[in-house]
Amino acid sequence: IEVAALHEVYEGAAPAETCALGSVKTAIGHLDAAAGIAGLIKAVLAVQHGTIPPNLHFTRPHPEIDLTAGPFYVPTKVRDWPDAPRRVAGVSSFGLGGTNAHVVVEQAPPAEPVDPPPAGAHLLPVSARTPAALRAALTRLRRHLAGATPALAEV
Repeated sequence: IEVAALHEVYEGAAPAETCALGSVKTAIGHLDAAAGIAGLIKAVLAVQHGTIPPNLHFTRPHPEIDLTAGPFYVPTKVRDWPDAPRRVAGVSSFGLGGTNAHVVVEQAPPAEPVDPPPAGAHLLPVSARTPAALRAALTRLRRHLAGATPALAEV
């Protein structure tokens, strides 16, 4: 049903084998209530790393699922994400109790360059709930500043 609906929506919208269909269940099972979050994690990591993961143990689709027409395919090996202006993934989750959810994950835009602050002294406010927590925060800040030379705007 899901693949037929995708064909109906995307018919003629994209060339063949440009939209991967995946499932985390092939790697770790169904997971019941956690199935949706597992799929979301898989999609976020795929978008972040520009890699399309394979569907383990997949050999051929169910006879009622037509993957010969349209942009859809099931990856059986790791693939690089195709070059595109942006990476987008959709995650659908269908619960046994009738709950249905869908989320769209998109690659974050590139970070804007930060203008360097003017030269001179700068205030770095640090606060904490207790004196011990303040000392710990200052120690972490000191280590961070000693280990790298971050731009002041990034501190």
